[in-house]
Amino acid sequence: MEIAIHFVRQASRQLEYSDEGMMLEEIEKSLQPVFEALENHEEAQRSAWAFSMQAADRVGFVCHAKLQEWVQPHNPPRAKNVIGSMASCR
Repeated sequence: MEIAIHFVRQASRQLEYSDEGMMLEEIEKSLQPVFEALENHEEAQRSAWAFSMQAADRVGFVCHAKLQEWVQPHNPPRAKNVIGSMASCR
């Protein structure tokens, strides 16, 4: 799970500098195995991981829909405000 956070930090940095986020689809596709593995993971840990992923996302829209789905409303806001839903990891 930690390597996925590191990956999103670096990949979103690349998106930030690229023209129109051209690599977004490839980045999200590469995260699919992680999301599949976490689908049945303990909910509190998965929620905390989703917060960490959002915090690592410099552009605020990598796998936005899936991460929002996993973030529990009662958790304190530890991630930056994520605006928009340009893409989703489903």
